[in-house]
Amino acid sequence: FPSLFLKLQKKDLNLITYSMYFFQQFHLELSYYFFELIDTYSFYGCSELTSVVTGNSLTSIGHNAFYECGKLKSVVMGDGVTTIGSGAFYRCSDLENITLGDKVTSIGSDAFAWCSKLTSITIPRSVTTIGWDAFYGCRSLASVYCKRKTPPVGGAGMFTNNASERRIYV
Repeated sequence: FPSLFLKLQKKDLNLITYSMYFFQQFHLELSYYFFELIDTYSFYGCSELTSVVTGNSLTSIGHNAFYECGKLKSVVMGDGVTTIGSGAFYRCSDLENITLGDKVTSIGSDAFAWCSKLTSITIPRSVTTIGWDAFYGCRSLASVYCKRKTPPVGGAGMFTNNASERRIYV
């Protein structure tokens, strides 16, 4: 199937939440310009999802929202996102690029755990907490850039089991 671009409106959110298996059959590029929330397990196991781009109206990505989206390669979050829930991108094993918006304050536990192709991440100034094991098992994660003068409060093991030469820049 060729790439499919969807522009979804807020009224469509319930359809997506309860019809997630529909998306397993297509190569998708999703753009959320009218959503405030991507709910818990909304895209769980969508094996053909390759990229996510959020608009500025989105404020929260729920727990396990993109759990095990194995072909997801790129995530670009708009500046409205403040919260990334626990396990939001857990086991997105092909995830290579993440751009966090400038208003993210909280990254949940296991949010990016086992994203084994992720090589670097920039943590915006706005982030105050990073949950336990947030980047656990990101074996290619070699560079973490923190824009804060003092790093955010982090849970146990937030960068455990990363690349052996990993560096954190503040």
